[in-house]
Amino acid sequence: MNIRSLRYFLKVAEYGNVTRAAAELHLTQPALTRHIALLEDELQAKLLMRHGRGVQLTEAGRLVTERAAILIAQIEDLADELAARETQPQGSLSVGLPYAWSQMAVEVLARFRELHPDVRIRCIIDSSETLEGMLKSRYIDAAVLTLLEDDAEIETRVLANDNRFLFGPMDSDLRDIDHVPMTELAYRPIIRQHNATVSLKRMHQRLSRHGLTVNTVIETSSSMLLDLVEAGLGYVVMPGCALTLRGHNVKATRIEGLTTVWTFGRLKTRPRTAAIDVFDTLLRETMKPKVASGEWPAVTLMDV
Repeated sequence: MNIRSLRYFLKVAEYGNVTRAAAELHLTQPALTRHIALLEDELQAKLLMRHGRGVQLTEAGRLVTERAAILIAQIEDLADELAARETQPQGSLSVGLPYAWSQMAVEVLARFRELHPDVRIRCIIDSSETLEGMLKSRYIDAAVLTLLEDDAEIETRVLANDNRFLFGPMDSDLRDIDHVPMTELAYRPIIRQHNATVSLKRMHQRLSRHGLTVNTVIETSSSMLLDLVEAGLGYVVMPGCALTLRGHNVKATRIEGLTTVWTFGRLKTRPRTAAIDVFDTLLRETMKPKVASGEWPAVTLMDV
């Protein structure tokens, strides 16, 4: 149904006169008459009856007048709501972050809830590879990911360049050294996240140049990684942002030549909502003081 014709019909009903309504609408009388005729044809009902001083509503015309006013008001409300969604977060937001970001996620979620308490949030903590799959399956709206190379489905904005660290027991020799070569990963017992396959592949590729491979001894879920390190069962390779994780008595030392590029990604085929934009902004704002204070060592912010 043509909403414009409905609006024109309501104006005619208001004035009871086609000529006066046409003047108010800045239309010619024949043009307005055609709109009314099209509406009557679409509804298959006579809406107006002519008399000497103008027109009057038929029974069908009175019903259409009542319903059209309600319908147009609802459409205007919908337009206002859609416009608001472009600037104000509404509804729900699903985001994914890697385990190393879980402590910062608490800060960002707290700030988001403070600013937009009416938005329902789902936050998934998992490996970058798993989050990428969730993004492509539309289970989440956006995610912090490691750099994706020429992915046709995902749009990304770079967040930071982050050095990787070797996390070990507090009483290990890491206490006495500032950094370790990447080849150490072939000689120390490594505990790794079971679904971080891309990360492992990249480390294998780098070590293979030296004829070495990663000495993996345990594969487990992300939530257990630092617990196992603390228990003295091995070492974990994690990005520098993991240094913000609290509650573990471990030592971390920078690994030479091993870095991670963090990006904020979303599916190209889905609209970028106000909620996604706000979450992206809050991430970047939360990162800045951590880098400036040295809480995130060896991190370079990008496009912030």
